[in-house]
Amino acid sequence: MRLQTFARVGMISAFLFSMGCTEPSDSTHSPKQSELKVEHKKGVNQQATTQYQSKSSLSKEFVYISEAERKELVDLKKQPIIYKGSNYSKKVALTFDDGPDIDVTKKILKILREEHVSATFFVTGRMVKEYPEMLKQIYEEGHVIGNHTWSHPQLTKLSDQAIEKELQRTNQIVENEIGKKIHLFRPPYGATNLRVQKLIKEKGYYIINWSVDTNDWRGNSGTTIEGIVKKQVSNGGIILQHNAGNNLQGTVDALPKMISFLRKQNYQLVTVDQLLDVPPYKEPTQ
Repeated sequence: MRLQTFARVGMISAFLFSMGCTEPSDSTHSPKQSELKVEHKKGVNQQATTQYQSKSSLSKEFVYISEAERKELVDLKKQPIIYKGSNYSKKVALTFDDGPDIDVTKKILKILREEHVSATFFVTGRMVKEYPEMLKQIYEEGHVIGNHTWSHPQLTKLSDQAIEKELQRTNQIVENEIGKKIHLFRPPYGATNLRVQKLIKEKGYYIINWSVDTNDWRGNSGTTIEGIVKKQVSNGGIILQHNAGNNLQGTVDALPKMISFLRKQNYQLVTVDQLLDVPPYKEPTQ
């Protein structure tokens, strides 16, 4: 009876996949955590583990999280700053800061679309105000939006009131454009202190920095950026890039080669919320 049940489930799953079924309408444009639990056999020792899955609407890939990974993430998410995901996770998150703009953002979106990759964009409010249509395109193409402040200041030099204003103005304009409350935050320059961390955490954000810094804003060539990623990437990695500003041709040149390399190394390319097993956006009441 147990084998028959698994067989039926497998047949149904295969049928749904072949029909291109996706998540309900409110998750059409962003990854959503699924309540479904899947039991499977684990590699060499064939010990059964329970895994949880979420799904990216762009890549159409399910993201599975092992029990060991989930336990490590519980501790990681308690940290004031998150630099990477679980060491048990053969996953990597591509992130882009400072946008959106018209030129670089369009080129990056085209590559991600062609490669069927979902990424996380940490946007500044002033750029959203300048290019609201680009924010909508990022969101509608299945990427996740994070807060990168309004004007990109160094937060450690601001008062609590000024920090709150930076966050709130960006939150409001993003919510006005796409109807979502931001859950993920990246401080400009990665700069915080205990005061800043406490304030942001109390507002309900996860503070996301990075484990791989491509230094693309310096005008690094595509070859240099690709080399940095190859050298620094590891399980659960968060890769920092930019999608607005000068001298970013190297970012555009490197991106398809980076994606190809990461896939050949058997990394799954995911969004930050999938990497950490958290909702991509806050609930409407939050």
